[in-house]
Parts: sequence; structure tokens; C-alpha cells
Amino acid sequence: MIEVMVLQCAHWTPSPEETRALLDILPASDRDRIRKFHFEADRKRSLAACLLARLLIRRMLPQLPPSDIAIERTEHGRPFLRNAPQGFDFNLSHHGDFCIIVGCLQSRVGVDVMKVELNANETADKFLDVFRDFQVTPHEWRQIEACRTPEDPSWSRLHAFFRLWCLKEAYTKTLGLGLGLDFKTIEFKVRDAVWSGRDGLVEAFDEDVSVSTNGVLQSGWYFHVGYLDMLHPFVIAVENKDLMQGGDCLHFEKVLAVSVEDFK
Repeated sequence: MIEVMVLQCAHWTPSPEETRALLDILPASDRDRIRKFHFEADRKRSLAACLLARLLIRRMLPQLPPSDIAIERTEHGRPFLRNAPQGFDFNLSHHGDFCIIVGCLQSRVGVDVMKVELNANETADKFLDVFRDFQVTPHEWRQIEACRTPEDPSWSRLHAFFRLWCLKEAYTKTLGLGLGLDFKTIEFKVRDAVWSGRDGLVEAFDEDVSVSTNGVLQSGWYFHVGYLDMLHPFVIAVENKDLMQGGDCLHFEKVLAVSVEDFK
């Protein structure tokens, strides 16, 4: 079972006093990192991610005393639980209006969410032209072009690009690779997509997705592609595909707010 927690940060409005109390729950290193963000929205997303990570760990590892939850980072910035039970892994992402975290007791996992948006005075075509020869393989670009619709050709391709980018990010985050990785060495092939509802939280589709690294097919992976709302595609990557056999193995929880009471 993959546990998934989602918080819509845009709708979470802790008071300044509540924010200070929530920051006090975190170690000094996390507090310092959060306070370095220039914009309040970035600080709130980062705070939410740190808090959700602790909530998820407490839920999945109830035998672990809260005082023993020590989250550290690898040299590439990937968070991990110090002295975690064998097999346990978690990962998180935040962008736009959402923060999402996933956890698993039997496999490495990764997650990425992005908001489909453009800068002021930027068109979808201009944005996509920048990336056409940057971090996207020719086959992947053909897949993006194939998503063109007569009704809205630019935005349908833009959504396809962001879904692809989430796939690449979730995959590399699962492996704990650094930001300097050349994404052109990773190629995704996406086949059929079937829409289905999931617990009333997201409209999700599980695509038949395969990934190759430097031309070598990487077997055994599972990728869940979905939307948190109309503008936020996300991907969950699971290194051990066998865990996803036989029914609904993703458990989503929509978190409306995070408070100090959650940590008592």
C-alpha cells in the first residue's frame, strides 16, 4: 500500500501565531531553510511539506516515538528518515497550490506535482519551443505533439509536457539523483490512458508507462499519473511494481489543515 497525503496550501491559512507554533515543532535546520524563502507562499508550501512528512511517518510507523523522528537529507537533497525500518521510504513535492507526500513500507517511491502555468506575456507555443531540444527526447516530443487537440492545441500540448516532466522528476527523485542529471538520458513511452475517479479526490489515470535510461529499458517500475485539480498534474513512481498488483494500492487522504494539535 502506498500512502498519499495531499494538502491544498492555497486554502490553508494559519495565523502568524499558529505558523510560529508549527515552526517550533521542526528542527532548527528546517526552520532556517523555510525562513530563507523570499515569498510567503513558498515558505508556507515548505512548512506544509515538513509537517506532512512527520504526520505520514507517525501514521505509518506508530511504534516510532515522535521524538525519534529525525529527517535528514542526502548530498543531493533527498529527504530520508534516519534509522528507518528496512524498506520504508517517503518522498514529497510541492508546487503551485498543493503539497503532496507519499510513503511506502516495501519500496522506494518518488512524487512530483507541478502547476501548469505560464509567465506573463508568454505563450504556450513559445514555452514549448524552449524545451523542444532541452531535456526532451525526439520520441517524447512526438508524444507531446500527438496530444494536440483541434479545440485547444497549445494547452493540450502544454499539459502533456508537464505530465512528462512530472514523470521524469518522480523517477529521478525515487532514485535520489541530483538536479544536474541530463533528462535526455531518460525516455518515457506512454501508451493507453484510461480516466477513472479515485475516492472523489482526484480524476486520475494509470497509464501504461515504460522508462529507459541511456536506451536500456528499466523494468519493474510503476507510474501513477493524475491530476489534483485541472491545473496540477502529479506522478507517483514506485520502484517495485509487484506491490501494485491486485486492486487499489494507492490510499489518498485529503488534508484540509495542519495544526499543532496534530502533533500532540
